[in-house]
Amino acid sequence: MTSAAGNSASPSESDRQANSVPRSIARELTQIVRNDAMTDWRVKETMRAKLRTRIKRLLLQKGWPPDQEPAATALIIEQAEARAEAAE
Repeated sequence: MTSAAGNSASPSESDRQANSVPRSIARELTQIVRNDAMTDWRVKETMRAKLRTRIKRLLLQKGWPPDQEPAATALIIEQAEARAEAAE
């Protein structure tokens, strides 16, 4: 049986690891959106499709559950559009 002190170290380590994946995904997604912001991707459907593909690929590479990917991709696109509108 492990002590209470031994158990407290594990959750904090697993919390750090669990938080590092979303942070990594967020950083990479931000870079993807910034790179694709060179053209007005909100207007051009081909650029929107490219952005969706890049987001989907990143999420799947990072182990995002495939059944949750469509909703996550839609949310990311929505947030990117809101950010772009706010910047105008």
